[in-house]
Amino acid sequence: MSSNINKSDRKATELCGIIEELQKLFRTHKFEYARYSLAEDTRIRFVKKFFGLKNTYDLIILCFFIEAKLAFDEGIELKKLVNYFSPDLQSCVKLNNSLKFLLKKHLIVLEGSDYGNNEKGYVLSQNCMTGILSFNRKCFIRKMDSMDEFLKDFNVLLQEARNFPDDETFGKLTNQIDEYASTPEIKWLRRQKLSKQEEVILCMAVRNYTLFGEPTDVESAASIVSNDSYHRFKLQKNFISGKNRLILKGYLCFVQAHYITKDLKLTDMSIQGLCASGSSSGTQTFYPKRLTLLMPDQIPDETYIHDNPDLRLIENMVSRDTYEQIRLKVPRLTVLLTGAPGVGKTAFINHLAKKTGRPVLSANIAGILSCYVGDSEKNLVQLFSEAETAYDHFEVTPLIVLDEAESLLYKRQANSQGDVTQMNNNLISLLLMSLDKFKGILICCSNFSFVNGNFDPALHRRFHTITEVMSPPINVLESIFCRQFPECSNTEVHTLLSCYQSVTPAQIRKLRDKYDIHLMVGEPGNTGAVLSRLIEQDLQSNAINQRNPIGFVTCNRA
Repeated sequence: MSSNINKSDRKATELCGIIEELQKLFRTHKFEYARYSLAEDTRIRFVKKFFGLKNTYDLIILCFFIEAKLAFDEGIELKKLVNYFSPDLQSCVKLNNSLKFLLKKHLIVLEGSDYGNNEKGYVLSQNCMTGILSFNRKCFIRKMDSMDEFLKDFNVLLQEARNFPDDETFGKLTNQIDEYASTPEIKWLRRQKLSKQEEVILCMAVRNYTLFGEPTDVESAASIVSNDSYHRFKLQKNFISGKNRLILKGYLCFVQAHYITKDLKLTDMSIQGLCASGSSSGTQTFYPKRLTLLMPDQIPDETYIHDNPDLRLIENMVSRDTYEQIRLKVPRLTVLLTGAPGVGKTAFINHLAKKTGRPVLSANIAGILSCYVGDSEKNLVQLFSEAETAYDHFEVTPLIVLDEAESLLYKRQANSQGDVTQMNNNLISLLLMSLDKFKGILICCSNFSFVNGNFDPALHRRFHTITEVMSPPINVLESIFCRQFPECSNTEVHTLLSCYQSVTPAQIRKLRDKYDIHLMVGEPGNTGAVLSRLIEQDLQSNAINQRNPIGFVTCNRA
């Protein structure tokens, strides 16, 4: 047994060494295949065979992900891949096909909970890394017998169809259903003797129900299963009139959505047949769309320093023991943090999450607002619906964070004759009602202050505490500066900050990055002089941007 383990370790070590050599080779020559020697071609064929790849192009892309995984373990956005590998449009097509192939082989995955969101980035799959380190190809060979895996693949195809419309999407979706024919849910689907179109529509409803907890839009379903405008219109008409077989046989039913549109919802019969594996566990996977999930272990370990008694009160309120007592009497705990940009509002929230072990679900309110009638209200309803789902999903109550909240908290206008003004007033009223029904911990962040009269007066009683986060005093800034610049003495730090007392904690952290860049390019100069010049440039830039100030202009120090 031990000899087999040692043999596997030796092969894994050999494989890792070859991959490292190929990474250096690919960085130098990339796609210039003629410059590879015979020995290098032999190594390339060996690694391609291990991963089951068709061509060298796919291997070059995969090695890039392996290197990224070892370097910083973060998702790589599509635009970064295009900039690095694709100097022309034809190469973009080749890159896109390679990414699809690697996703299908499960060698890479789309990072984050919302599968198919390119902004989250691609990352090497953990199964792939495990297979490399153990020299075991079975780790990244997927079994087509899991409904959960089917929904992930099905969702990727639907996301691609939404971002890049394709006449072949319907065929791809039916092939995907065929590939997972061994799963109990797909077997049940096949026993119903439905048409291919009906199978795809039903799977779309399952995907929306399982991944997002949402119904399926009739128009979206029709556009996926038919390329012909006449047939799409006829299909929609049959659904709306109730003549479609999926409606008549009780697989789907209507749920009234916003305005005149109607959405399709799974019936209990379909849920029992197609969501059996999910319902048997009693829990539904949580995939937020309007909120961005950040787990406590993903937050960097940084010491947050402050001397604000209001912030200490908030820390006590959201602590595990205290909050458990609060929630028995008060269903919601709402906090409004105001303060100038860079004073540490987001850092304080991360500090709370790290200290209490609570997940953070954040949303930028500006991204909720839309120029289309009714969309802003619909987005806001979805946001609070996700927050409610998160409250029931996580064992530890998460922190729901609304950043740039001043976009929604402004004062309603008494004269609402204009359509836009009336729409804004309706949105604020909807927010107030949503806050009344909210359960959990909500933290809103704003660059504005209540004292300026910007916010609606009705918001006062919706927040349990309203705290202005001021820029820290000099002694706290010095502690932050010393932690970021351990090479500087306490005397140098004190002298530097005495000259620039308006610097914020966020500027100090960014200053570290700017200073490191200057060191990398080899710019000469005394450390203190370089730091002083960088701070001066930053403060001058802020002064130009704040000639027409928004929010706070000055910060008093203790």
